[in-house]
Amino acid sequence: MDASNQIIDHDPETGEVVEVAADNMPVPRKAVTVADTLRLLEDGQFDMDASLLLRELVRKMEEHAFTNRGVSKGKMSIELDLTLANGAFTIVPSIKRKIPEPKHMGTVMFAHEDGGLSRNPPGQGALFGARAIGERRETRTI
Repeated sequence: MDASNQIIDHDPETGEVVEVAADNMPVPRKAVTVADTLRLLEDGQFDMDASLLLRELVRKMEEHAFTNRGVSKGKMSIELDLTLANGAFTIVPSIKRKIPEPKHMGTVMFAHEDGGLSRNPPGQGALFGARAIGERRETRTI
């Protein structure tokens, strides 16, 4: 037991012995696994942030797969930058994500004499008028 911890208490529900610090808050357990270490970083905030970012990545991949023939690929990496100075480690975590980008359809355009572009060939009438952005079109059955 660490000499700096002044009180030893127990959890009334589980009977587990809990070390309590001078501020009367439970002392976090020693990290044994990588998951334990991630939970200790930034008093647990990094673990919560990483969990949120993973859920967002999963949602974006599901949305992407819906419009991409059921296939989507993403990536999330957690990096720990460790520095040892005077017997104490400083750990700075970072998260990198690769979120699938929506594919855009190509648009056929025609050049005019003045260098401008339009969807209609120069000198011909327009076959299709302007549409509102986000307007849904009916799927044709051929």
